Amino acid sequence: MRHEAETATRAQAPGAYRAAIGVIRPVMRALTRRDWSGGENLPETGGVVVCANHVSYADPLAVAHFLVDHGRRPVFLAKASLFTIPLLGRWIAACGQVPVHRGDRRAADAYRDAVAAVQAGQCVVVMPESTVTKDPDHWPMTAKSGAARIALATGVPVLPLAQWGAQELLGRDLRLHPTRRPVVSMRLGPPVSLSDLRGRPVDRELLREATDRIMGAILAGVEDLRGESAPVGAWDVREGRRVPGTSVRRDSPAFGGPPRPADSVAGDPARTDPSRTDPSRTDPTVTGSTGDPAGLRAEARGSSAGRGRPPARGGERPAGEDRPAAPPGPADGHREEFHA
Repeated sequence: MRHEAETATRAQAPGAYRAAIGVIRPVMRALTRRDWSGGENLPETGGVVVCANHVSYADPLAVAHFLVDHGRRPVFLAKASLFTIPLLGRWIAACGQVPVHRGDRRAADAYRDAVAAVQAGQCVVVMPESTVTKDPDHWPMTAKSGAARIALATGVPVLPLAQWGAQELLGRDLRLHPTRRPVVSMRLGPPVSLSDLRGRPVDRELLREATDRIMGAILAGVEDLRGESAPVGAWDVREGRRVPGTSVRRDSPAFGGPPRPADSVAGDPARTDPSRTDPSRTDPTVTGSTGDPAGLRAEARGSSAGRGRPPARGGERPAGEDRPAAPPGPADGHREEFHA
């Protein structure tokens, strides 16, 4: 089924995009192994915003690989400087990607173009951190409000995409490690609950609340993929350190989940005894969602700073949030500069 969706996606894409898929997909399959889940949360048609954490310069390739293989052609919000690189810039533009101009009068163009793409039924990808994380341990940083703006203006589902592993292929030092063939894990969650925020006046407080919910959902997925809890505080690029009070956890009121003790991971049998929920840990015949043998996943556990992988916690959560009858108008009146 996923192969049929990927084939249909390529057939409907512009020529430059088909060429990009033809190059990127076999390269990623050769350089990485996959551990993907949550693809059933991705709607087959209609506008959607996918928000992902940013751990590597290879993330756009890894995320595109995941989305294309699940039947959607992603439109990325990318730094405008990429569009000025000879050949690459022309190729990115021909693929219909959206440039983000920061700090000049064209900064609002990205918001306008992203809203138009979503309203046209496209899958728009935003990495709210806006750059590869500077956190020493690769945890998500404080986020920009661009994704929240797009979501509140259009009313489309916002799906959190937690990812881990691409940094083992291409590090922050831009060194490529093609022989490692790391496992790139992707976990796509159900829509983030934003329905109670829509229709309200858009101001800084509302955007922060929506952004916290989005990042909280992403962080919950990253914690699951890494098998550990995030540290207190989130890395702030301007401060150059983790800032207390900025972390968004799954027990955050903004995330909408029940309070969770700080040491609950250690006391959770599903996290400390993987075999209780993941038959692949005791039955070698069980394979992952992509057909990779469970042994490959076991082999790759701990490849990133020695950290293990937890199992799924009782299966995927059902996709849920109902869409509003009519989306509210765009948040053009808000004065804060747009950042993806």
